[in-house]
Amino acid sequence: MFVLAGKITGRPGKQDELIQLAERLIRFTRAEKGCVSYTFYQEVNNRDEFLFFEEWDDRDALKTHLMTEHFLDFSGKVSGLIIGEPNITVYEVECTKSVAAGN
Repeated sequence: MFVLAGKITGRPGKQDELIQLAERLIRFTRAEKGCVSYTFYQEVNNRDEFLFFEEWDDRDALKTHLMTEHFLDFSGKVSGLIIGEPNITVYEVECTKSVAAGN
């Protein structure tokens, strides 16, 4: 499994536009083969900070996603809505397990 965490900083006053752009991307991405989960979060204490959290079956699924029309459309439009470059980290996960709260 591959997990991607992507942090972006929205331009002040552009949060709603950024969220609308992400909603389209999310809708199409969740239907992709190999997409386990795909979520977009807004930071509670800083409404300009956002996080994409993605889980993919394998590297090929993630690579395919990065070449889709909806991802390329998002990438082309998002630059005018954010400050700086996205901070993206990809994790290769060999094993996962659920942990109960408090453990």
